[in-house]
Amino acid sequence: MSGEKHHVRAHRRQSGLSLIELMISLALAALFLLGIVVLFQQSKSSALQDEQIARMQENGRYALRVLSRELAMMNYFGGMIDVDTSEPLQFESKLDNEDGCNADWLLEIDTPLEFSDKDDSTDSVDDPDYTCINENTEIVDGTDVLAIKRVGDYAAREYDADGDATGTLTANTPYFFTNGSIGLLYKAASTTDPCAACALSVPQFSSNIRQYQPQIFFVRPNSSGADGIPSLVRETLVEDAMQAQVLVEGIEDMQVEWGVDGNDLDLAPDYYTPDPDGTELGNAVSARIFLLVRSLNQVTGYVNDKTYNLGSKVIEPSNDAFYRRVYSTTVQLRNSEKLQMSSSD
Repeated sequence: MSGEKHHVRAHRRQSGLSLIELMISLALAALFLLGIVVLFQQSKSSALQDEQIARMQENGRYALRVLSRELAMMNYFGGMIDVDTSEPLQFESKLDNEDGCNADWLLEIDTPLEFSDKDDSTDSVDDPDYTCINENTEIVDGTDVLAIKRVGDYAAREYDADGDATGTLTANTPYFFTNGSIGLLYKAASTTDPCAACALSVPQFSSNIRQYQPQIFFVRPNSSGADGIPSLVRETLVEDAMQAQVLVEGIEDMQVEWGVDGNDLDLAPDYYTPDPDGTELGNAVSARIFLLVRSLNQVTGYVNDKTYNLGSKVIEPSNDAFYRRVYSTTVQLRNSEKLQMSSSD
């Protein structure tokens, strides 16, 4: 009797999984592993998408801040209002223009704002025409171009009421020297040069010397070489030549609409126009900036079938795998001709 029980117990110890049970276990394990892989891929894809969106947002906001700041400071010349380059008793330029992107634009600072757009429309706005920029290859079709002239936010060298000077200049750098009535545009020969070569002389008290900053903003098809990354680019004066600087990558389009103060002269915009003529641009007191920002990389599995509105311009669906978003802001042109005339009355 005891031998039979022992035989049964031994038989039970030797029993294992059947083939069906083994296959079910393997199938369950495979499903479990597949779920983990799918979850990992989804998490990875979500992280990449979040990274693209975050970088796109950062680029868009930074580009708006730069453009807003420059438009707000446009026509700022260290306290000198209504600079007239044709008045020899008020203004003198000793700035050489070896490669300055159109001598008439660079040196005539009484035209501190120019606006152009590269398209085939028959509006009032001219195509961009700057010798330092190849319009055919360096400007994206249908985008706007801003040309701004001003001086630096802070004085490089100042003279107080007693004639004591503080600050130093950088040799071979363009500067604007003014006391509010007389203006000198020149390239410093030394760290203290107050334009000794100028026929005019700015009194060296209650005056300031600031770096001259002419700039052209445009959208270029590539950030570097032929990488296909559209970018916001700034051409700015460095010594005697304009040089290109990539400010923000992923900027695909830039459109500007100008708030024009009409005949009521209340210094508030009566209407906005994307294609101002010369008179309307001179009467502009604000600007709306629209930027279409694109992710730097395509997102797997995503198809962009959205339509985007940049003011009055409509961008049709591209049906590619790039994320896009429109960023916009409104800027008061606080140094515009109209606002300066009002403040000086």
